[in-house]
Amino acid sequence: MDIKKISEKNNVLKIIVSGMDTPLLNSLRRIIMNAVPSYAAENIDIYENSSIMADEMLAHRIGLLPIQVNEKKIKKKDSIKLSLEKEGPGMVYSSDISPPSKDVKIMQDKIPLVKLKKDQKVKMEIEITVGTGKEHAKWQPALIAYKQVPKVTFSNIKDPNAFVKQFHPHELEVKASKVFMVDPANSRLIGLLQEKFPNEVEVDYDTKSFVVTIESLQGTSNKEILLQGLKVLGEKNQAFKEAIQKS
Repeated sequence: MDIKKISEKNNVLKIIVSGMDTPLLNSLRRIIMNAVPSYAAENIDIYENSSIMADEMLAHRIGLLPIQVNEKKIKKKDSIKLSLEKEGPGMVYSSDISPPSKDVKIMQDKIPLVKLKKDQKVKMEIEITVGTGKEHAKWQPALIAYKQVPKVTFSNIKDPNAFVKQFHPHELEVKASKVFMVDPANSRLIGLLQEKFPNEVEVDYDTKSFVVTIESLQGTSNKEILLQGLKVLGEKNQAFKEAIQKS
């Protein structure tokens, strides 16, 4: 098995995994989205809400906020409570929520929650708990998807360098007088090549290699989320093995 990183920016990691079967990769995807624990707002005590928005709607918005917790200093069993109190006029943003310490952080500051008019006010206490995506989507630590790696072959290219210059920089490259794609997962470029150069471009797919895209939603690094997913998958396999041995 081999793993090659294509890119990583804005909490999105894109890698190529070679030598893995579809069922195993799909199991890892489901585990990450449904069984890897993360933090989200669960219990919200609203003491005052004179805005136009119903309590249930406001609580739902707060529940979906991405929250990062320093697990080295805070244990999963610890009670984590945040507070929100603000008077209008003005917009209430996620940055107005006060965490108990620097070890708890709302990942995005400018998420609008509710607009307050003059003399309107919101006041509440928010409890953060651990859960999994199987219980509710707000506990999904990441989004993950995969697709087979396209195998793009160029032929009958008389002048490779001139051919490459027709495209944006870093999309195509020339090696040993042959044209190659820099990013084999660039679907937009593949579609363009097939449309404009049907006689020079042939596209096939590798059934044992996959482009995996993972986007962290809770501030945890994508690499750590993958490792946590593999750990949970291993634990489930071990539990299944022990159950079979006892039967």
